[in-house]
Amino acid sequence: LQPLRRQVEEYKMRAVDAEVKLAECQEDLRKMEFLSQNLNSAHKQLESGARMQREEAEELRRRLQEDEEQIAGPVIGESMSELNPQVKEELCRLRNENTQL
Repeated sequence: LQPLRRQVEEYKMRAVDAEVKLAECQEDLRKMEFLSQNLNSAHKQLESGARMQREEAEELRRRLQEDEEQIAGPVIGESMSELNPQVKEELCRLRNENTQL
């Protein structure tokens, strides 16, 4: 009879340990579900922000393209850069002479 009592006590201890472990796992699961919900919410916000930025970038690109199409080609010499100072100077001189004539 004594060995059976020990065995029953051991089973009771195992049952208590299993219940404690189950409670810990349930708490961990609750925490993970909460974290998952927060991450899903953050993910949706990031997706929405990225979509809005893509749309804005596409709209800006479209406007830029329209602006470029509206501009007729530059007048000869107006697009001269600082890289060609002699050419720009010569062009200005010729324009002035042309104006005087």
